[in-house]
Amino acid sequence: MSVNPNSFSSLPSRSPYVRELFPLLENPTETEIAATFDWLRASVQSIALRPEWDAELRTEVALGELSPSKYESAVTCAWAVEESRRTSCWEFKPARNGRLSTIVTRMPRMLRRFLTLNGADDLVSIDLVAAHLYLLLPIGRELDLDDWDLQALEHALAEDIYTVVGRHLYGSKYSDTMRSKVKTMVMFVMNSSNRTGGWAKREFGRLFPEVYRIVVAAKSLMGCSGLAVALQQLEADLMVKLVGNELRMAAIPVLTVHDCIIVRRQDQSLAARILEQTGLWFTGFSPHFKIKGVSRG
Repeated sequence: MSVNPNSFSSLPSRSPYVRELFPLLENPTETEIAATFDWLRASVQSIALRPEWDAELRTEVALGELSPSKYESAVTCAWAVEESRRTSCWEFKPARNGRLSTIVTRMPRMLRRFLTLNGADDLVSIDLVAAHLYLLLPIGRELDLDDWDLQALEHALAEDIYTVVGRHLYGSKYSDTMRSKVKTMVMFVMNSSNRTGGWAKREFGRLFPEVYRIVVAAKSLMGCSGLAVALQQLEADLMVKLVGNELRMAAIPVLTVHDCIIVRRQDQSLAARILEQTGLWFTGFSPHFKIKGVSRG
């Protein structure tokens, strides 16, 4: 579904708590937001799938590397891409929390590696490491927590908090294939009520007591759902409005997937520098991110 770019200005404003956190935040003007919206939509409209996607995924199904149900999910999304290209009618709309919903955000990961962007098939993703924990940094600052607490969170992010937790829980058995399981555990710590206990919170609090204190304080003030919404709004402000605007001005085609951007490899260095500098301006702390190849040769 196509959306008028000016609809960005009619979105519900950021939550009162977020506005209180950042009263002096200089958001892009409505004209800049509309232009950024146009740029992001044009980037989505430039995507295609490399023709070998179907043959390669069928081979993976035959080898038992991909389930038939996941293959069918990929086929459905691939059909939607081709239909969007044929009709020039693309899904592109902002959610109430500020995130963008596009055909790329719901594209299965195994299909995303066949993407082309603006004709280029060598793409990279630049992912914020532990994005919502990173966005706790300015919230913790506004909660008047000690600088020492915030430094502890910053150090935890620099260490790759998911790997630290994974190795603590699973020892030498931990591997990158278990990362999503550890992420789910950390999200439970962040999103569940302070009244809910359990081993996940106990172990996380033992590893990162200062970080856990920030999480508990934020949820006590805002509630679980309030904190989740605020973090999603902050993420959208950073990745869509601010980073998206800078990439537009640098003429870099980009696809946003919540806490990640996908760009052409030739734009990798400049895009990463933009994300780093914009994150520093937005939160007061330099973000940590991972750069990975999207396309498979």
